[in-house]
Amino acid sequence: MPPGAPRATSPWIRSPGRRASGLSSTPGTWGSRCGRRAPSDSSPWRPRLSRPRSPRQGHCPDLLVHWLNTALLEGELRRAVWTRADVSLLTTARIEGTLSGQRLDPRRQTFLREIKAVSMHGLALELEASRCRCRLILDV
Repeated sequence: MPPGAPRATSPWIRSPGRRASGLSSTPGTWGSRCGRRAPSDSSPWRPRLSRPRSPRQGHCPDLLVHWLNTALLEGELRRAVWTRADVSLLTTARIEGTLSGQRLDPRRQTFLREIKAVSMHGLALELEASRCRCRLILDV
């Protein structure tokens, strides 16, 4: 990645106060755009997102990137801003989870840049028995 190129980690795992290339550092905000979280008076919205897939044998990064890109698409199609993701099933061949958030409200939300896709480039994934950690680069 060239110096100065936009890069960000997933807001689900971003360290508090960390900021990347003008993207909002609001913890927990995830959607097709990254920005400020809507005020709490917005009604919550919870679609279920399940993506079965047959990734390359033991290649979890493919599955994760596909799932996150699907979450981006769902956010754009449903005009939603995801603020939480609860993963209920995680195997080498399947991720199931529930995304929750609010409907997009342009009057109350300011977006600095649109996230185009989650990239495989520079992806770091650590799977342990008690937790999972990843570092993602988002294409803006």
